[in-house]
Amino acid sequence: MIQASLSASNRLPGEQLVDEGYTQASHLVTSQQKYGTLLFGFVARDGSRQGIAAEGFEINAFAVDWDKRKVTCPLGKDSVLFRRAKNTRGSWLFRVEFAPSESNVKRE
Repeated sequence: MIQASLSASNRLPGEQLVDEGYTQASHLVTSQQKYGTLLFGFVARDGSRQGIAAEGFEINAFAVDWDKRKVTCPLGKDSVLFRRAKNTRGSWLFRVEFAPSESNVKRE
């Protein structure tokens, strides 16, 4: 991140305007906690298959209850699986599944 370079030269701003490539949650949190810089910018578009194709539901349509470890879909159905896993690149993610009869819903 650019904040590391700015910090090394003692030129960190309190606020910084960034493009959507820097508005992912990890950058927002790291910038504020590690460098004390608030990032402002547009949130990145949904890059998921559903978001790009405009079919199904985008990820922001689902509600996550971290305490109960469940996700609720836009139709009000709760997930049947919620667990932490690693992807093929070794990054942590959460795997969530819904009952097959509830996930094959077509919107009209």
